[in-house]
Amino acid sequence: MSAGLEDMVADYLRVRRALGYKLKDNEQILVQFTAYLRAHDAQALTVEHALGFATASTGASPRRQALRLSAIRCFARWAMAIDSTVQVPPARLLPARVTRAAPYIYTQEQISSLIGAAEQLTPTIRGATWNGCAAPCSSSGAGATGRCRSRTDSNMRGVCTRRCG
Repeated sequence: MSAGLEDMVADYLRVRRALGYKLKDNEQILVQFTAYLRAHDAQALTVEHALGFATASTGASPRRQALRLSAIRCFARWAMAIDSTVQVPPARLLPARVTRAAPYIYTQEQISSLIGAAEQLTPTIRGATWNGCAAPCSSSGAGATGRCRSRTDSNMRGVCTRRCG
């Protein structure tokens, strides 16, 4: 691959950073991509080369592969204005789906143990907060930290008010 592509990558990164983008991951991906093109004696940026590079990383998740291709796609759209031989990989060529962890369902014994441990916390308001979180979280499969990010206030009479957010 010619040094022209490496110059285009440098210009692309400079322009995008001037617009306020950090592009740390993108820079690394694009530098690796230019090395890939050079190693494969590519004369132009093609969809085949972009796809080959994005999927070449062994052990990379499908999401990571899609993110690598996305970085190349954004650069290719920019570079196409300068060099008409540049091909832009189509969107959704490698779909990136977010994978979520399966919820953990607690047993009745584990729920009782959590509630018992929450009652031992000090100050008392902390114990009441975690006690109020443990049962709903354990039955719904929601994470305790996500649920208990809500703010708990108490007034002088000891009334506990939970506010989400």
